[in-house]
Amino acid sequence: MPVLVRALLTDIPHDEILTDWVTIRDRIVETDAIDPPALAYALDQLRDRWITDDLDGWLALHEFYPGTIEQLQAWTLAGVDWWIVTTKEGRFVRRLLGDRGIEIELGDRLFGKEVGRPKYQTLRELRRDRPINHRLRRIWFVEDRLKTLQAVDRESDLDDIELFFADWGYSTPRERAESVMAKSRIRPVSIEQFAVI
Repeated sequence: MPVLVRALLTDIPHDEILTDWVTIRDRIVETDAIDPPALAYALDQLRDRWITDDLDGWLALHEFYPGTIEQLQAWTLAGVDWWIVTTKEGRFVRRLLGDRGIEIELGDRLFGKEVGRPKYQTLRELRRDRPINHRLRRIWFVEDRLKTLQAVDRESDLDDIELFFADWGYSTPRERAESVMAKSRIRPVSIEQFAVI
């Protein structure tokens, strides 16, 4: 994220960022001598300080996609098992959800960056270790990063997990088109569809 902000501040055209992000990202990291783990750590520390100093201000800058909070609440009331598997620090996600009335424990329903493993491995462990509610006999994995879904798709032992590409969030028009055209088990899902699953 900070590298993307740097790209925007250096006036790299948006269409170039959308079509050639990996090359642009790597060039900025090399040119500016950025140490990605150090940058991620510094960003997390900044967030922690901000939360300590101005929790209300930090929370006020965040919004959830329409219908997502209501859907999590509906699933909870219906007894549906659901988890959040994210590349964000779990403690930040926990704060944001708590502000919306959803109390969630790290390692229970929330698996953030701190687990230190690919999402497909977390899915494998969830399937193995957690009893799946009888009303939901399969795991549905909704993800807004196409490459992550493709990585899960390549894991032959996870072929019973339903894969949905969220066409909102961190996806580009090119990725959305690719997900529709791809001959795979990955299916696109809109925010409107997600809100009524």
